[in-house]
Amino acid sequence: MIIKEYSSLIDQLKPLVMEEHFQELFEQLTAGESSSDRFLIKMELNRLATRCTRNIDLRDKTELPWEEVLVDQQKHFLDVPAKAILLESMSLYQQHYTLGVYEEVINSHKRRRESLRLAASAKTKQVLDSPFFMPLKILGSYFNRNEERMHYSLKVDIHYQNQNYAVNSTDISVSGIRLKLPKNHALSLQAKVKLFLVELINDGVADEIKQGVEYQVVQIESTANADFVSFKRLDAMPALSELLEQLLQTYKGRYKIDVSDVLNTATGLGLERQYLPHFPHLAVFTTKKEQQWHLSYLLLSQENQSILNDFVDQNDINQLPAMLTHARIDRLLKAPQDIRQQLFICFSHNANGKLFFYSATLWELEQQQLLNLFLGFGARKTSFRIYRVNPYAIDHQIPYKASVLPLESSDYSPEVTEQLTQLQHCLIVQDLTNEQARRLYQARLDAENANALKVFAQVKINAHQIQQVAMEFSERRMEARFAFKTLVHIRQGDINAKAISQDISGRGMQLNLDDVLEFNTDEPLLLSFPKLQPLAGKVMLVEMPYKLVRSRRNNQSLHLVAIMGHEPHMGVAFLKKLIEANKEKLQKLTENNAEAKELAEALKNLMMRSLPGVLWFVEKTINNAKLSCLAATTTKHLLTNIFDNFPQGIDLSAMLGDGVLKRDFLDPVRTMNPDYEMDFFEVFISKPATGSLTCLQPRIIGDINAQLNYIVKAQQQGQFYALRIYRSAAHKPDMAYIRREIEYMRPHAPQKVKELEDMLWQVIGLGEILDISSEVLLRYPALPSKQN
Repeated sequence: MIIKEYSSLIDQLKPLVMEEHFQELFEQLTAGESSSDRFLIKMELNRLATRCTRNIDLRDKTELPWEEVLVDQQKHFLDVPAKAILLESMSLYQQHYTLGVYEEVINSHKRRRESLRLAASAKTKQVLDSPFFMPLKILGSYFNRNEERMHYSLKVDIHYQNQNYAVNSTDISVSGIRLKLPKNHALSLQAKVKLFLVELINDGVADEIKQGVEYQVVQIESTANADFVSFKRLDAMPALSELLEQLLQTYKGRYKIDVSDVLNTATGLGLERQYLPHFPHLAVFTTKKEQQWHLSYLLLSQENQSILNDFVDQNDINQLPAMLTHARIDRLLKAPQDIRQQLFICFSHNANGKLFFYSATLWELEQQQLLNLFLGFGARKTSFRIYRVNPYAIDHQIPYKASVLPLESSDYSPEVTEQLTQLQHCLIVQDLTNEQARRLYQARLDAENANALKVFAQVKINAHQIQQVAMEFSERRMEARFAFKTLVHIRQGDINAKAISQDISGRGMQLNLDDVLEFNTDEPLLLSFPKLQPLAGKVMLVEMPYKLVRSRRNNQSLHLVAIMGHEPHMGVAFLKKLIEANKEKLQKLTENNAEAKELAEALKNLMMRSLPGVLWFVEKTINNAKLSCLAATTTKHLLTNIFDNFPQGIDLSAMLGDGVLKRDFLDPVRTMNPDYEMDFFEVFISKPATGSLTCLQPRIIGDINAQLNYIVKAQQQGQFYALRIYRSAAHKPDMAYIRREIEYMRPHAPQKVKELEDMLWQVIGLGEILDISSEVLLRYPALPSKQN
């Protein structure tokens, strides 16, 4: 086009177009051009100099703050760059608002936005290609359908709030449809819309659908370039249902059944199965009777029983309900985000063979002005613990079953459903205790009388109040376990030790040692039961071989299983008789694998709706290993407040760079034993209001004073966070856990099934990222109180 060829000349002539001698200057500057070209150039200059009546409104088109700008009684809404261009352009036309000014403002705004888009796209690509970028998987909340869906492209018009979208479906069922929408759509979850199924309307197959069909948004999946929105039908038009049923049956052999939802569910279930045996927290479920809160169930895994043991007295009675009293639960539920109600500080005192338990919330200690005394005195006890309790309301509108395949029932048995409907909240009890911080708490002990702490003594509970339910896969023993305490002598080579049993089964037991000792896991431990010997008669309960399966709490908690040989094992024979003779008296900690399966699964599903932390998984590669993904129960979690977020995941380069990924994540999990409990390290994070955030481990920051200075500076410049990074090796995948989903998908998507199986077999490590900022701030008394 000729005008574009002369753009530089036109730009040169713009400042002269309104001058008195413009014609003379124009003739001089265009003397070498043809008459036709000179005519077109002059017409363009006159057009640009024409007064303009169009208003410029960038309020919904800019990411920057805007202001109202008044020019010749015309209102414009401009951001700072656009205002600068407006003023600069008007100077070319003797301060008049012309069409040339309008176009320059609009075009410069478009160029600036395009430049930002390209820069953001380049940054996104760079981040996505980084080994520190982690995609996010959603656990616990899976989208289930009771009908089969088929991949089918259908033209659809969406009418919503005076806006129309012409889109195509990706798949369809009788009661729902999934559409691909541009990113700038205005739909949200639960929004009700009217869909016009254009092709079906044009075919005239059902007159009822010409007025549109009512649908509701039930799920939105975001990608970089589009959103995939799932809808469910709200109408009850039999003609449309019959039509869609015929459509699906007609094309069933030609189009593939869509299994994307089942695949997402199976992926989530496979990852949660890897994590749950290592679940370190205690899930407790509440009911309300006669206006009083009660604890009804607690859910056991392999690694949370140490929390349970902290509350078992000398009579094997669980004292946890005496800590989580009605008053404390009530205050917590009224202020669920108040860290002062969430934090519990506890210890127990042994006097003449009797255990006395003490507990207080941070709020109670502040009210009584006994915080320093309680922390300083309690930290001198080996039983000192700091717990955080997060409450989550149970939504009974969501099906209790996590995975429901098409044509399956979404309900459990009436008996289990009745029990579940009584539950109101799930309390997640997290042990935030760090032994390395104990001396910081001990230093807070003042000269006050410790008798003042009697007000926090727990009321003694003399009977079991909570039903304990074990996750089906978490119990490796083939028999039920029972709470039972007795003295045990241990010998291995030159090592002799005394321990107290915590629980027993016919073939195994859990012991607690008084001292920290290192046993060789390749050699048997020889156990003797001196207190039980009088009950055994002629059977000698002396130096019976047991294998160390795993240890916890710095090797002070041992899990043992009997080593069976050709001769009868005296310990196994005696313990089986002891359990059989006292079944009515002993508290059963777990059922055997066939019992309480439905209830355990349902409670697990409720717990998985709201995990307090973010999980991470490590996959092995051909040459090494990589951090493969994060997993959480919601798209908004603690990491989204700290790190850069993208629709595809989170950029963790600030935390994983400088060799941290290999040194502290990949290498450790490759050498760990999956039967041992997770260990952890801590990370302190400074997120300034402007600038880059820093992530450092306390040992790298330096001594106590250096850590304190780091925290104070972080709070002054922005925000301070502290994270606990749990880590462990992963067990081999349990494919039976997702067998139903795999069998459903295999005929329709065998390649996807193989990819899922390969992915789960590649997982060699996992962990959890937990926010411990509140506990870390409690360690340093010099810090101003910010626990609210």
